[in-house]
Amino acid sequence: MLDWLFGNRVRITKKHTGFVQAVEAIITLQFTIAQAKPQNFIGNKWVLGYIYGVNTATLQNFGIQPSPEAFEYLKDSYTALYAHRKTGESVLTISMDMRDNRDFLEGQNIGGNEIVKWTKESPPRALTLKLMDLK
Repeated sequence: MLDWLFGNRVRITKKHTGFVQAVEAIITLQFTIAQAKPQNFIGNKWVLGYIYGVNTATLQNFGIQPSPEAFEYLKDSYTALYAHRKTGESVLTISMDMRDNRDFLEGQNIGGNEIVKWTKESPPRALTLKLMDLK
């Protein structure tokens, strides 16, 4: 299903595919409701932080520790979100370079904490990317 995304770079596991699909679904749903796309917010540090926080918290939820393998998961997640490998990897690089920015950190904290809370609640509550406020 995601062969176009992964190519032949790494051995793809169900966990890898599940991670990418989970993050893509969580983020894409919020953008769809806001009638926007991730590409519209590449310059917004808070949104980039939120997306990064969702990704890293989801990695932890899947039991994936920081490693070269985890970085491959992130690259594939960003590629899926931005619908193009070069764009996705570029946004991931930009995001990683912003990790000391206050707005980025606030978004990262909220995105990550929402995933942690969401995975522990039953039933899960809605996530709040707050894109409507960013238009």
